[in-house]
Amino acid sequence: MIRFACIAVLLLSSVASAQQRPLLTEDVDIIPPGSIRIEAGIDFMQGANYSVSGLRGDLTRVGVIGINFYDRFLLPPGETRRATLADVVTHMKHICDLAGSTRHVAIGTDMDGGLGRDQIPVEITTSADLPKLADALSDGGFTDTDVTNIMSANWARYFAEYLADGQS
Repeated sequence: MIRFACIAVLLLSSVASAQQRPLLTEDVDIIPPGSIRIEAGIDFMQGANYSVSGLRGDLTRVGVIGINFYDRFLLPPGETRRATLADVVTHMKHICDLAGSTRHVAIGTDMDGGLGRDQIPVEITTSADLPKLADALSDGGFTDTDVTNIMSANWARYFAEYLADGQS
């Protein structure tokens, strides 16, 4: 099952690598001339600031956060060693805790030319090594369902929802 999820990630990443996450927008409401619109709302975590992770805003509306494999994003400030898959797992656990589940976290390696081999976790040489992350997630306490979500299902669900019907 985990191997299948890894293959699905590789296939999806080649198709979706140039896609951008769509903005959460609403249709424009046209107000007829002479009308007054009064709106009210509740600011539920809209301005929340998660200082440790750097995330800001309403995590209850988050789609999928792709975890980048860049060493400097995975390590605490000041550390200069190479990151490991254990660092990726720690980072993913942290984001899952902030978002409330594993349904909002996925792979976002930036290995398609954004990073060099010496800037990603030491265990990863090529994208063929990504199944090692699935094993590291399992070893880190994630369930098989969580691993499948992170490795492929979250992106597949997100793309099916936001790219359906010709949206881009």
